[in-house]
Amino acid sequence: MTYAMDSSRANRIAALGAVLSLPALLLFVSGMIQSATGAELMLLPDALLHPAVILGGLLVALVLNALVAVRLS
Repeated sequence: MTYAMDSSRANRIAALGAVLSLPALLLFVSGMIQSATGAELMLLPDALLHPAVILGGLLVALVLNALVAVRLS
């Protein structure tokens, strides 16, 4: 048995994975700007700074993208 996914569904899952990765990306960019300039700049609202949001979003994005990339046979 082979599990195949059509390209439109794979594109939607990839877009969802990108959106779920945004809080981690914004946290990283904020830290890089602070390291480079010394300015206290936070690109994320306080509600998105919770570790469960950042790590959970990355974990769900990883699982979703793994479903697209891995074929079960």
